[in-house]
Amino acid sequence: MFNNQFNHQNYDEIHTFKMKNKKTSVLAIVFFFIGVTRGTAQQKKLSAFLTTTPTEALYEFMASEIDTLVINKLSKPWVFQEMTFKNVKNKVLMFEYGVVIQAKKDAFPKKNDSFFKFIDCENISIIGNHSIIRMNKEKYVDGEWRHVIRLRGCKNFDISDLTLRDSGGDGIAIGRSKKVWFSKNIRLDNLQCINNKRQGISITSAEDVWVSNSCFADTIGTAPGAGVDIEPNVPEERIVNVNFNNCIFKNNYNVGINIGLPKLLSSSKKVSIRFENCTLENNFSEENTKIPSEIRIQSHKTDPVKGTVVFKGCTIKNSKWRMLYARKNAEGFKVSFEDFRAEAVCSSPYSGAVIYLEVPHYSKDSNLGGYHFSNVTIDYTADKPIFMVRGSKRNPLNRLENLSGEIVVTNPNLTVKPEIQYIGYMPLMDENISLKIKKKN
Repeated sequence: MFNNQFNHQNYDEIHTFKMKNKKTSVLAIVFFFIGVTRGTAQQKKLSAFLTTTPTEALYEFMASEIDTLVINKLSKPWVFQEMTFKNVKNKVLMFEYGVVIQAKKDAFPKKNDSFFKFIDCENISIIGNHSIIRMNKEKYVDGEWRHVIRLRGCKNFDISDLTLRDSGGDGIAIGRSKKVWFSKNIRLDNLQCINNKRQGISITSAEDVWVSNSCFADTIGTAPGAGVDIEPNVPEERIVNVNFNNCIFKNNYNVGINIGLPKLLSSSKKVSIRFENCTLENNFSEENTKIPSEIRIQSHKTDPVKGTVVFKGCTIKNSKWRMLYARKNAEGFKVSFEDFRAEAVCSSPYSGAVIYLEVPHYSKDSNLGGYHFSNVTIDYTADKPIFMVRGSKRNPLNRLENLSGEIVVTNPNLTVKPEIQYIGYMPLMDENISLKIKKKN
């Protein structure tokens, strides 16, 4: 049975992250106090606004000239209803240590009622100071959009040191608004997105995003169910300079990382996505009927967007399933794995090959490929193929092309040859294939 509960081991790993990098929160606090000493900043505690309810008090602050609101800790959680802020600028929400904000029960009747929704907002900082914002996941039996935090068309937005959990959608969702096609300059640090219904984090349209020292775990409830889902909805949206550094993707119902770009075309803005020093562990439930993997990548079948996707210094460990499943047209964005390690993968008898590339289109001609592997090591014990390419009896796969680099495999039980295996495709038309797969004794 898949365990969707966040455990203490997760927190231990997260706390080690917090000791490594506190720049976002520390700098925000430093600049805030510099402003106070110079007489340029104003602050007020949330309790000072309380004329009626906490929800109305927060609206009052957002409409005021006060630039900093301190959410003070109570002996019990603050209880808020759904909130939407439009065109708000130059605000700081600073939590006292260990504050808990609880969503009011039965207060989110609409399927798209996010807890904190920001639309076309600029220059906003939320400094969590190890606080928690939680919803009531068990109440949201329909829909998939009751997110904890939703950013639409926002710019210069920083969020740090918060746990976002138990939503009816995502821990945090980033995308466009009706006026602005993408959110820009978003920095997320030390976030723990736990036990959310749809995704830990979703990004549909954004430019210049930095996510660091964060954990996306125990997502379960509705599809896709990933740790992170980067998936635009229309060709006009964009995924530009999106970065994840030192993050954990763990125990999610679906893949840890989903890069779903079938809606972006060659005419769309080039994508640039980077994962560095990230860890994936024990993603994909045995109860999930989709093709299992830790990482999934998909492009448009015939007219894919250009650009780059990079995995550098990342590790996959303790997984029942494969490292990579992809349906990516070779004409589109290039994918590289650098200094990448997969440990104890494919432990399930149903896992299949460690790396599995499938024909992009089953009825139209297409090419498959566009991958580079540099200093990639795979250490596993299952007698499963290392690299599998799947075509079709209908022969829609023209060729496999542009595979380069080297993969070193350690597996004492491996009986199949350490080379690319093929299903439904004859590699006579392969082009620019220089990938070397070496078995280490």
